[in-house]
Amino acid sequence: MTPLSFEFTLIAIGVGFGPLPSLTAVALQNVVPRHQLGISIGTMNFSRNLFATMLIA
Repeated sequence: MTPLSFEFTLIAIGVGFGPLPSLTAVALQNVVPRHQLGISIGTMNFSRNLFATMLIA
């Protein structure tokens, strides 16, 4: 794999995963009752950050 084709592959993956966080947030907001919205969004963001930290470590 040449460096240029590798770069295009990374760009395609980035474009594919780019809208994913906002889609999951909207889906979560539609499922959760209104009085639990803040708790659910906070838990989702905490889980996302914890998983990202474990991937880096």
